[in-house]
Amino acid sequence: MAASYRLKQLNSLIQQLFSEILQKESNFSEEVFVSVSKVEVSKDLANAKVFISVFPAVTDEIKEYFKKNIFALQQLLNKKLDIHPVPKILIMYDDSEAKAAHIDALLNQIKKDARRSRKRKKD
Repeated sequence: MAASYRLKQLNSLIQQLFSEILQKESNFSEEVFVSVSKVEVSKDLANAKVFISVFPAVTDEIKEYFKKNIFALQQLLNKKLDIHPVPKILIMYDDSEAKAAHIDALLNQIKKDARRSRKRKKD
């Protein structure tokens, strides 16, 4: 039980620190919002999946940034974390916001279609 509590704390700490690092080190365009949606550290502390959420959508530019800078970002995290070994960062793209926006658009389209259908039946 204590181990799972420590993992939750470590997940939260890495999420906070990695978010701070991204804010200071990244230079994404102003139209793009990048955040760390969650972190999942493996039980053996070897790896940490860092889920990146991008609004409006993940682009090749974003992927290229993480591909080119993952080592530097890892080094910055290593300096901030006082644990050994520091988990290796694995970037994962969280597309739940994009999926939610897509579902919302589909629901809006269904509503529009239903209104048109009711209007045609009245005419």
